[in-house]
Amino acid sequence: AVVEHLDILSSARPINDLITDPETSPLLKERLTKARELLGFAHEELSLPNNGSYNHYLDLNRSAVVWNVYSVPALSMEPRNWCFVFAGCVPYRGYFSIEEAESFAKFRKLQGDDVFIAGAAAYSTLGWFKDPILNTFIYGSDVGLARLLFHELAHQVLYVKNNSTFNESFAVTVELEGVRRWLESSGDVMGKKSWDKYLQRRSDFLELMNSTKNELIDIYNTDLTENEKLAKKTQKLLKLRHNFEKKKLQWDGGSEYDFWFETPLSNATFAPISTYSSMVERMQEFLELHDRSLPVFYSKLI
Repeated sequence: AVVEHLDILSSARPINDLITDPETSPLLKERLTKARELLGFAHEELSLPNNGSYNHYLDLNRSAVVWNVYSVPALSMEPRNWCFVFAGCVPYRGYFSIEEAESFAKFRKLQGDDVFIAGAAAYSTLGWFKDPILNTFIYGSDVGLARLLFHELAHQVLYVKNNSTFNESFAVTVELEGVRRWLESSGDVMGKKSWDKYLQRRSDFLELMNSTKNELIDIYNTDLTENEKLAKKTQKLLKLRHNFEKKKLQWDGGSEYDFWFETPLSNATFAPISTYSSMVERMQEFLELHDRSLPVFYSKLI
């Protein structure tokens, strides 16, 4: 991981150089300019670190920077954890190669676990290094770019070892608050309407997933035989897929959650969702309690 990351850092080019370089495509110039604008907003309006991160760019020539493998026992909703020197214990293993991720996932599946592989567009080095902008996320929508930059910079504000749910829920809370403020400041009425629709889809999706997760936990805690539990698990996951398709019919567009249903559903599907969402509502209430002051929010949690 260290070798791969140092290779990324050494290969990245300064954004300012790329914007002025006549060889840079107009689209990339536009996206880098937008990223620079969003970073200014993050530093000035969200009190997020201004330490040189995201001032360089690199095209990795792949769709993700890392692939995270989640491994969960077949009759449990508790993901397995792996521990590392700097990051502490986390509920996944990350690989810079999709082949290595798939190999590890195959191994865990042979051990009887449910597995799920999620490609990540970015990761944070928590301020130890100046993280670059990557092709894996620069070409998305303006809101998508804002979300990612605000999220990753939030990790540089606060990171608690051995508590991924706290860390990711904190970063998501900052991300959501940051996008709300950025859209309001820009006066983008259509963007705000689109964002509100996304938030409704997000709420619907989390309600579906959390409801099914709780039902599965109830099944696993019964005195049924292992085979009976596995049979009921299959039924619940089939019902979840059906309910998702029904819910999509009520949405006015939006395919951001299709990804979760493109592979067979399993206990491992729920692991990243729980990690990134379990504490967000409580953190948003805590932020509201402090008059939505992000500096106070940060200081109280630190």
